[in-house]
Amino acid sequence: MVYKLNNFRKSFIFETKDILLLIAINRQLAYYPYHIGQIVFYAKILKESEWTSLSIPKNNSKSYKSDKFSKEKSIQHFTDDEWNNLK
Repeated sequence: MVYKLNNFRKSFIFETKDILLLIAINRQLAYYPYHIGQIVFYAKILKESEWTSLSIPKNNSKSYKSDKFSKEKSIQHFTDDEWNNLK
């Protein structure tokens, strides 16, 4: 099916409601991260004290920044550090 700009302004019935295609796509895109957050939260509960933060841990931003910016600049993929930690 080919979508043209006008098709995104059309509405259709979804769960007994009349909804625009663009709004339906937006709802679906918001749906995935919501459930990913639930999965991460559940994993954190299961791991308990062994949990490693997926981002900068609370109250550690200063040490993170000083460590990150003290390294020599290089071109690499943003996941390289994590892959190296797994080895």
